[in-house]
Amino acid sequence: MIDVKCSVCGKEMQMPASFIKTGKERGIDAMHMPHICSNCTDEMGDVLGDKKMQSFIEDVNKQMEKMGKNNEIAEELAEEITNGNIDALIDELKDSDASNDDKIKEAFYRGAWMILFLIGNNHEPGFLEKEAKSIRDFHEKMKEKEEQEAEIEDDNEGENDEDGRNL
Repeated sequence: MIDVKCSVCGKEMQMPASFIKTGKERGIDAMHMPHICSNCTDEMGDVLGDKKMQSFIEDVNKQMEKMGKNNEIAEELAEEITNGNIDALIDELKDSDASNDDKIKEAFYRGAWMILFLIGNNHEPGFLEKEAKSIRDFHEKMKEKEEQEAEIEDDNEGENDEDGRNL
């Protein structure tokens, strides 16, 4: 987690550090984007007097907190698993005739496989089969969103103002 300021009241708040990397990948400066703290979202719900709004804001706050905690745990576990296995993987792939791209794909595949294997083994029988559909659906939605963002970016690149500068 990293410290940022609420854009409404200026109060210190936190956001997951991974938002910076994700923002950079999408061309967004996450440190300078608007942030709103839970106090301000609570007040907004109170002022509007709409219980649905207040409930929605509470749900968003809970999800953000959950995502922050899950991100922290995921980062720690990824480091731990990587540090414990990377040397053996590098030694194994070092002597391979595969291209560097294929070696990267293999390493990523093994990491993903290991995590899914560990998760599946630590839950009730059938858990991974049930989760596979959700994982595939999420992956498909992310691909669609990335394609839409790329289309928007492509459309925006061609637009110029009267001085010939990109808009």
